[in-house]
Amino acid sequence: QLLTTRTVEDCLHKMRTDKSIVLTTSKRLAGMLEELVEAVTQGPTDAVHRMLSANLVAVMMHGREAFEEFTKNKVTSSRDFGWQRHPRVYMDGKGKCSVAITDVNTPYGHEYLGVKTRLVITPLTERCYISIVQAVGMYCAAAPMGQGGVGKTATTKDLGHMMGRLVMVFNCSEQVDIRAMGKIMKGLAMAGVWGCLVDLPRIHTQVLSVAAQQLGCVMAAQRERRGNFLFTDGQNISLAAGCAVVMTMQ
Repeated sequence: QLLTTRTVEDCLHKMRTDKSIVLTTSKRLAGMLEELVEAVTQGPTDAVHRMLSANLVAVMMHGREAFEEFTKNKVTSSRDFGWQRHPRVYMDGKGKCSVAITDVNTPYGHEYLGVKTRLVITPLTERCYISIVQAVGMYCAAAPMGQGGVGKTATTKDLGHMMGRLVMVFNCSEQVDIRAMGKIMKGLAMAGVWGCLVDLPRIHTQVLSVAAQQLGCVMAAQRERRGNFLFTDGQNISLAAGCAVVMTMQ
């Protein structure tokens, strides 16, 4: 993704002066994709390397399709929404990596998550990415809604994987009480990881009311960029930057 971002933005910057840069970039992206496909078919036969190569093919395929899409739509600037809405990876002169979607630029988490299967990025997946990242950027909780089994939790985990963030999944039920929610919120805040609360409406209304206060307390501390804060139960806990909460609902 870092190489694709550099290649496409270099094309956008030179597009007005060099009319042949579009065709050159298209051939370059196609060549990179062919090399990755060859690595899958003729490379190492162990499962880890094949999965890694397949993930790279999926990411590169999306990059090439995105380039072809905004070329047809006559996008000529890297600030155009046609390009900004796609996931982009940057690295500054100090070697710090960041992931940007729309106007939200998030530092890469560098969490080792192993080699996992990546989702194919579709227009619906991108809309979910934009919604979640916008909520995280405003220090709010994201709440994707949809039918069961459509991939809300998987999309959240894939977005966290792309940003180098550990995503902890918690299945909510009627047995979840105030203390359990408090422990979850404090753990996410202290570890600086993402939490995905699956089927949140299953929790009793009385517990949801207190959970909203606990979540608001954590998000307010993040918004003020505190190093530690006072939780709703009176405990003073440390705050690690980068924690976020995503709630899935049906």
